[in-house]
Amino acid sequence: MFGSENRYLTALLLVLKEAMHDQFGYIDWWLYDTSDYMIWSGDEKKEWYLKEPEALYDFILSEGQHRDE
Repeated sequence: MFGSENRYLTALLLVLKEAMHDQFGYIDWWLYDTSDYMIWSGDEKKEWYLKEPEALYDFILSEGQHRDE
């Protein structure tokens, strides 16, 4: 129904990224690129498993806005 070039989907993603302050593109990564849903800190001491949307939300609010990489 929504192709990758759908303007409504593109607009929705832009609004979502703006509302979540997703400056590093985690939402796009989560929707289109990941297969294991794991993210590690730059020093690889901390990991997050982002399988559920709620986990992605929590990650972006707590860590994703000030990435240490």
